[in-house]
Amino acid sequence: HTLTCALLGVSESWFYKWSSRTPTLSEQRRAEVDAAVAKAFKAARGLHGSPRLVTDLREAGWTVSEKTVADSMRR
Repeated sequence: HTLTCALLGVSESWFYKWSSRTPTLSEQRRAEVDAAVAKAFKAARGLHGSPRLVTDLREAGWTVSEKTVADSMRR
């Protein structure tokens, strides 16, 4: 980590503080959406794209957009 921190111009203490921090609310939401999208995609046997998965997720109670689902599928 020492060399990488030096190349990036950040201190090692900053790196360790950053690596052990708790996820932000948006990171937590992204992880939850990713898990829901993966579950819906698996339930559809990998046949549905983002427009159909949006419909499935909305029926399950999620508030998501097609772009959010597409981004999640890319990840």
